[in-house]
Amino acid sequence: MSPSRAAEPSASHRPDALVRFVDSSGPLGVAYEHRSRRRWLLPACARPRLLFALEPTLGHFTADGAAGAFAAEPTPLDSSQFVFVAAGTTVQVALTSPVSRTLVLEIHPPLVARCAESYVGEIDPTALDRMLTSSRVLPRTTWVHELAQRYLFERAVCRKRDNDATRFLETELLKELYFVAREQDASHTRTSFLAGRSPTLRRALAYLEARIFDEVDPIELAKHAGASPSSLRRAFRRELGTSPLAYVRARRLDEARVRLAHGRTSVSEVALAVGYRSIAAFSRAFHARFGVPPSSRS
Repeated sequence: MSPSRAAEPSASHRPDALVRFVDSSGPLGVAYEHRSRRRWLLPACARPRLLFALEPTLGHFTADGAAGAFAAEPTPLDSSQFVFVAAGTTVQVALTSPVSRTLVLEIHPPLVARCAESYVGEIDPTALDRMLTSSRVLPRTTWVHELAQRYLFERAVCRKRDNDATRFLETELLKELYFVAREQDASHTRTSFLAGRSPTLRRALAYLEARIFDEVDPIELAKHAGASPSSLRRAFRRELGTSPLAYVRARRLDEARVRLAHGRTSVSEVALAVGYRSIAAFSRAFHARFGVPPSSRS
């Protein structure tokens, strides 16, 4: 059966913490989680942090801290923005997607000092220190998005730390945080890297991500997107270069690759979890997308 028509997998195929990588050492600590729990807590910490949703749409969050609540009401959490969490702040996240990937970066004092030293004359150390005491939601610019993704790759995949690449990425991330926050304070907020996506596509992606393992009904999807099925297909082709069902199949295969790379689940279990009834069909689709068989655990 095609994965786009498969029923939702049972909870037994969706362990709460599918992948978890935590390394709080160094100037910028890393916590990456790939999970299926609908609610989770980011406890208060003695250091400020950056919170990134790695899915197009993840859910909502509320937050409260020593400096007061900056998100007392549910605030959207998706890949169009990132959240700066001041020290002493607790964040509660409610997910709308059955799978989620989040990245939390913990800012240590040596990085603050290095950034101020690297950008003497451009960054005001006093303003930087003040900025790090106030939680806020910021637009995720293209550069911030690329920096966060690359840093996650270097630390969690390559397991690199304290080399030229990671030091550059760490400094650039904090520098960008400073300038994006300063522009926000001056009401000159830059646009998100997702700003070019139409409202129709955003609604469709939110609907699909919340039901990524469910059977896809093109009529129902178009209804929630506020468009006709043909208009929605054109929007996907124009903005993503693919169709809605192909997007879903690709997302499910991406999910399969993460689960296989973790090494705790068999190929047959992963195939079933992402909607394939035939291991042969899953293997063909996996190889076509990634160029390797699922057994490679790549």
